[in-house]
Amino acid sequence: MKIAVLSNVNLDFLIKTLSKKHEVYQTEGYGQWASYALSQNKEFAEFSPEIIFILIDGNALTETINSYNDGVKEITQS
Repeated sequence: MKIAVLSNVNLDFLIKTLSKKHEVYQTEGYGQWASYALSQNKEFAEFSPEIIFILIDGNALTETINSYNDGVKEITQS
């Protein structure tokens, strides 16, 4: 099964465990999960996962966002 794990935290242990039985796609770098989730990454789109896990640390996400407009701006510029 093709699995994508999108996150803003380190999930290397989970990825390593899943990789034993599945083909797993992991985002490169922190804070890139939004652009991958919106399929703005060619490599991710070509991987064509059957399932996508989005695991987000809400505290880290909201630390840099002061308003709804700031949040939209940050996600669309990722």
